[in-house]
Amino acid sequence: MDTNFFFILFDFKIDIFEEFDRIIPTTYRLLTFPAIIEELKKLGTKKDSVIWKKRIQMALKITEKCEIHDDSPLPKESIDEFILRIAKEKNRIVATNDKVLKKKLKSHGVPIIYLRQKKYLILEGFTF
Repeated sequence: MDTNFFFILFDFKIDIFEEFDRIIPTTYRLLTFPAIIEELKKLGTKKDSVIWKKRIQMALKITEKCEIHDDSPLPKESIDEFILRIAKEKNRIVATNDKVLKKKLKSHGVPIIYLRQKKYLILEGFTF
């Protein structure tokens, strides 16, 4: 899961865990990386609003349900480039709502999970 995906629960009141169970008919693991968690923490310092802080807290709480993998971005590699590289190298599905990242992932044949119609998740590019 990338950074923005952690906000779906708060922003759209969608239980992403129920949705993952619905669209993935087999055992799965939720993964994220220290770089994503650090990005969330940095976002938490950008604004002082209570709602913003609550979004960040909820996002960080969701990361606790994920396996944290040791992989890190290479020097000068953006988070999006890092996610794309790891997804390709390790044959992973990426959960994101970032339009630019989705386009890059699709062009490289990486399966993605994203929010559709602000109501439910969809898995694209992967069959079981």
